[in-house]
Amino acid sequence: MTSGFVDTSTNMVRVVQNAIESYGMGPIRALAQEPVQNSKDAKHGGPVHVEYRLLTRQVEGQPCHLLTVTDCGTTGLQGPILSKEKRDARGGELEKGENWAAFEGQGYTRKDGEDPLGSRGQGKSAFLYHSNPVDSDGNPMDRHIMLYDTRLRNGEYRLGVRYAMPADRVKEPPFLDDDVKKVLSEKYETDGELIVPLGLPLLQQSGTRVIVPYLSDSARDAILNRELHRWLQRCWWRAIQIGALEIIVIDEETDRTETIQVPSWWANEPWRHDDSRVRVHENVEIGDGLKIKRIVLLYDEDLPEDEIDGYSPQYSGVQLLRGQQWIETLDVREYVPREFRGGFRGFAEFDRRLERELNKAEQPQHDRFIRRYRFVGSVHNRIEEAVRSFAEEQGWYRGAETRAAPEREREIATEFLTVFSSGGRRRRRGSGGATLDNEADLTWKCELKLEFPSEGSARVNWGQSIQNVTISVQCEPAYAASRAEVWLELAREDDPTPSLVGQSQVVELIGGVARTELGDIQIVNGSAGVGKIHAPEPGEYRLRAKVRHNGEQVASATRRLYVEDDPPSSPQPKPHTISVSVQNLSRAGERRINSGDEIGVQVTVTNRSPEDATLQVNASLEHRLLADGEVVILDGAPLGDVPTRQTAVSQRLRVYTSPTQGSLGSESHIVLPPGRHYLRADLYPPGREEPIAHRNQPVYVEVNPSMNHDRLPFDLEAVESKGPMPMWEIKERSTDEWVLCYPSTYPIYHQLPRLQRHRSKLSGRLSFIAEICANGLLEWSLAPMANSDSSLIEQLKESLPDRIPPDRWESYCERLDGLVAGYGSRRNENHGEYMKRWRLVVADMLDMFEGMD
Repeated sequence: MTSGFVDTSTNMVRVVQNAIESYGMGPIRALAQEPVQNSKDAKHGGPVHVEYRLLTRQVEGQPCHLLTVTDCGTTGLQGPILSKEKRDARGGELEKGENWAAFEGQGYTRKDGEDPLGSRGQGKSAFLYHSNPVDSDGNPMDRHIMLYDTRLRNGEYRLGVRYAMPADRVKEPPFLDDDVKKVLSEKYETDGELIVPLGLPLLQQSGTRVIVPYLSDSARDAILNRELHRWLQRCWWRAIQIGALEIIVIDEETDRTETIQVPSWWANEPWRHDDSRVRVHENVEIGDGLKIKRIVLLYDEDLPEDEIDGYSPQYSGVQLLRGQQWIETLDVREYVPREFRGGFRGFAEFDRRLERELNKAEQPQHDRFIRRYRFVGSVHNRIEEAVRSFAEEQGWYRGAETRAAPEREREIATEFLTVFSSGGRRRRRGSGGATLDNEADLTWKCELKLEFPSEGSARVNWGQSIQNVTISVQCEPAYAASRAEVWLELAREDDPTPSLVGQSQVVELIGGVARTELGDIQIVNGSAGVGKIHAPEPGEYRLRAKVRHNGEQVASATRRLYVEDDPPSSPQPKPHTISVSVQNLSRAGERRINSGDEIGVQVTVTNRSPEDATLQVNASLEHRLLADGEVVILDGAPLGDVPTRQTAVSQRLRVYTSPTQGSLGSESHIVLPPGRHYLRADLYPPGREEPIAHRNQPVYVEVNPSMNHDRLPFDLEAVESKGPMPMWEIKERSTDEWVLCYPSTYPIYHQLPRLQRHRSKLSGRLSFIAEICANGLLEWSLAPMANSDSSLIEQLKESLPDRIPPDRWESYCERLDGLVAGYGSRRNENHGEYMKRWRLVVADMLDMFEGMD
């Protein structure tokens, strides 16, 4: 029987091959992983049963091998049959339970907020990849085909077909009920091009069967030599162990049936018994109330090595399990010598909240957690600590000795971090460039608004004008200042010396606010008169608005423009980020909050894309809701210009540790018992349930932060190691406590003179310490960007340190912005350019630090 198809423009053959060949452990792991995952996600009630069956049929006297993968104990491919036209009309959004449409769709999203391990996109590819049809002469065709039938709980029966030739073709409508029986009992023909012999019975229970005809030789061999069985065990042993899953592999050619078993070393859950081979760590905290549920480590000298050759270790390490599925295996070679690795086994599983977080860090192939994502590094660190302890107990590993850095090196590190991390400075910068005035305790803000000739781009040609240039100034408290001086400056990217644009003006503040409208300003390469800016050469420029009060610069704002040049095109994988800040207003710079202290809470949203954005913010400080779906509207940032920012939450709260007469019923007071609390903020597009950005900021009430220098981001430690080590490394020592480690045996450090021979901060080994502090500070502050959290990098720009000229500091802040803007795209696509920008920021920091002598 034949039937019509609906074509798409997608080259499905390329899509399938690209998807499956990107699996780090090969296509057979994909075949073991994706089908079972899809079945497990569709479970209904009790355990899920999955059967892989190898069959042989005949086509014109030649053998044709088929693989069927059948599940029961599932919902089947339920939901309405939606045509491609209807799916497209919905914009690819599907409702809960629309499994048939999900299986036939491509690139869909779910509106139900469910958190399965994966969608059926990868599953389709895993099936199709292993179908390799041949023509009548036995030559391979550039084709993939699969059939899929499902029996629903209401008795309805469906049979669908997907044919990649290479265009993606899906049969519409599918075969239904009686027509299904006719096709399955005989054969299926694709408009005379291809014959698919079937001869299959109908499903007797609700569930789904996928039929892969013209099975590839590699997949057939993997069944015959049991490689598929071994991958199935690696992926699913834990789900099998707890009774959530049963997997059977049947080879009709040899009449062999095998049920996938739990590995012998994990049989009967030895960690629950007094087993001398095993060490277990349970409920290991990694921060924010999240826990590794269990880390289990085992060594048995009689265990033979059990690895599938040609791939990284699967069992000889620590398997990370999510949803009872194996995702990746952590390398233990640093702690377990080669001669003992064959008998070493380990695994870790996580509580539900941490599993949800790790889902965001999982590769589409479900074979790795991306290290830069939030919490992944902490998980690795805690497991590494457990393995190191186990290795030391076994006598395999003698750890490197860690000691406090020499006193003078710690002093220079403290001095450096005091300058460049916001926790060590007493003066802070508000949005748009506000600073704190020491005498009057003023907070200033500045904003520079303008319109470019071409919407969406910061390019300006000679003779064109930037329009509606406006400088806005704000001072808090509003009554504290009546006047301020404002002016504009222009500077080239490669020349920090600015030129004044026009004349400075004194503005009157009414209610703490002033606004100066400068109108249109023309860009010229000749002499600059009134209403003109002289830009002598093409390239990137900075236009800065500055504010001075009582002889001191107190605020600034910057815009970028490109004269006779196109701004660099840099796609933004993190176009929208969120940052939070908690400041002790009663004792500036102190992280500890005492009862009675007033705190300032701020949540800021940033838009780095050229499109306008409407977003929503939820924020809370423990039980106090600070924002509930607060709508934030941000203008797009023209290509090449600085990002746009909007403050979503700005509150002052008086903190008490117990209810008092003054705190009861007051919106300006909050009761927080002594301990560590969290300010939490999430950023959502309207209508979405999963946040696109998230930030947690610890708040310490009547307790000291655990670090020795409670206003600095990390401590400094020297490591004495006999083997090679990196020049520096940032490690999370415990929750919210970080340490910058460096090897005292590092060749360059070792050759530098120990003592200062002159007064420079950067002489001898102190130059080494300053450089690793600069690099460590950047890594520490950029790491949360993986979660669209820009709080730490924003804190680096919060204030102008003493003894650093404002212009110099502003240039440095703009270089930091460049690192943030290129965090995802430039770092991945042009890594050399990104690292060049990184090194320029480090050079800026060292140059400013040395100049403070």
